[in-house]
Amino acid sequence: MQELLGRLRDIDSSAANAVGIIQYFDSLVEGRAGVHAFLRAAAALSGAVSGIDVPAFRISARVNPDGRPLEANPDQASCEGSTRALSETIGGRVWIERCGEQGASDQIILERLSAGVQVALGRTRHHQSHDPARVDVLLDAESSFPDRAEAAQRLGLDLRATARVTAILSSRSEDDPAALPPWPRSTRIGRVVAVVLQPHHNSPDLGPEFRSGTGPSLPVGELHQSWRGALTALRFTSAAAAGLYAPAQHLSFDELGVMQRLACSWDQDQTPDPDVVALRVLEQEAPNSILILEALAATESYRQAATLLHRHHSSLQARVPRLEESLGYRFDPPGKLRLAAALAMQRLAASGALP
Repeated sequence: MQELLGRLRDIDSSAANAVGIIQYFDSLVEGRAGVHAFLRAAAALSGAVSGIDVPAFRISARVNPDGRPLEANPDQASCEGSTRALSETIGGRVWIERCGEQGASDQIILERLSAGVQVALGRTRHHQSHDPARVDVLLDAESSFPDRAEAAQRLGLDLRATARVTAILSSRSEDDPAALPPWPRSTRIGRVVAVVLQPHHNSPDLGPEFRSGTGPSLPVGELHQSWRGALTALRFTSAAAAGLYAPAQHLSFDELGVMQRLACSWDQDQTPDPDVVALRVLEQEAPNSILILEALAATESYRQAATLLHRHHSSLQARVPRLEESLGYRFDPPGKLRLAAALAMQRLAASGALP
């Protein structure tokens, strides 16, 4: 490489200088250098004060060409100079303070500084995203706002964007390591795993053994409310219907509508409604009956319900009178509304002691 640089200098000194800058920053990346090492390199190579400001990581610094730190406030910059924004997921910017005409290599230095800083912060973000204790702080209604803000920053969350919480429950044994994988920005609370997501994050890939509820999108400082909404949505999901039709397995709080009021008024210790008791008795006598009732409540005709159940519609239609007799009402439009409400209350009761 040094021989190549020597030949390149004989042909084009500016091109050789650019290659040397790239090589130097690449060596910092390979050495897993930190943010401040990249900043000092930019200042030394440009011969001018260089700075960085990344609010989400609480990083703000300026250094002069000999590596000495200066007043960190970006407003204290001596000259406007050249600036480069970091990626949207990280936010912030880097700059070179140069009065008058910019240096010949300023843009390539800024480009390599930006790339190096994002690599360094990416390593930090990945490491800190697996910190259940900080997720606990975000979801705790008793946490102070400054504590939540600090936890969010440490997890690499963008404080300027909204976020939501997904509550996940597995049908596998809690002793099974695959029951609830360690997703980024997640914590386990009782039987449920809470995962914090922002718009640019990928949602967890959930198989048929998982049920989930997703809370509303809110400012990062209000994620404890999204967590409560996620638990409410999770309570309305149905393990019995897993694999039968998706809406019963994964629900969003925003989809519940008026059912939110039902969940808020639900008391686990109250005397069960007779319609819910009838469902429990029927489930004990014929466990697959709940699947049939879920399908009937979710569709407009016996044929559609039979398609969901992979049965012939005539056999399903023959079963309906016995189900109506067991529950004590017909499955006409008012009866189907009553059935849907009873199934929803049964899901709330069956959810047990969630957090």
